[in-house]
Amino acid sequence: SDLYEADLSGANLEGAILGRRSPKRPIGFPNAPGVRMAIPSAPVDTYLGHADLTGANLRNANLTYVNFEHADLTGANLEGADLSGANLKFADLTGVILWGVNLWGVNLQGAKLQGAKLQGVNLQGKEMQLVNLQGANLQGADLWEVNLTDANLTEANLTGVKLRDANLTRAGLNRANLTGANLTGAILTSARLVSANLEGTNLTFANLTYAKMPHANLEGANLFGTNLTSADLEGANLRGATMPDGSIHD
Repeated sequence: SDLYEADLSGANLEGAILGRRSPKRPIGFPNAPGVRMAIPSAPVDTYLGHADLTGANLRNANLTYVNFEHADLTGANLEGADLSGANLKFADLTGVILWGVNLWGVNLQGAKLQGAKLQGVNLQGKEMQLVNLQGANLQGADLWEVNLTDANLTEANLTGVKLRDANLTRAGLNRANLTGANLTGAILTSARLVSANLEGTNLTFANLTYAKMPHANLEGANLFGTNLTSADLEGANLRGATMPDGSIHD
């Protein structure tokens, strides 16, 4: 289905099937007299590129493999939707509700997710370069090995987030809340963490080369084995932090 530039703003599509349907199974025994055979349905590939879906209700909808590239989903409700394999490249998802959403195989490169509600979502290994997550709520989300190069995470809620081995090169994390987050082995080269809250954060063996961290709160953080070469820590709070050499900062 091609719905290029379609205007579906405010539409109620709760539980709708816009993605691929699974083939139907035959009813009864194939060779029995009078038995109805269900014809397998062909995969449905829906194109919603540049479509206007602002404020649409897509709760529990089947959106597998739907192409939303450059679509406007501002304020849409996608709670419980199945977005596996969907293309959300450069889509506008500002303020979108994504609780309980299946994001397997989703392309989120360059997507705008400002203020989006992503608590507890699984984004393991996703390609999210240039994504805008300013002010988004990612509390408890799984972002293990995610690629967030050049992403904007300014003032995002990343409390308790799993960012192990994530790539945050040049990411903007100014005033972000990373309390208790796991950033073991993460790449934060040239990342901007001005006034970020990293209290109790696990940064063991992370790479913070050239990171800008003035006035960041690193109280009780674990920096064992962390590369802080040329990092700017002016005015940072390191009270009780475990330093790269294993010593505890007083």
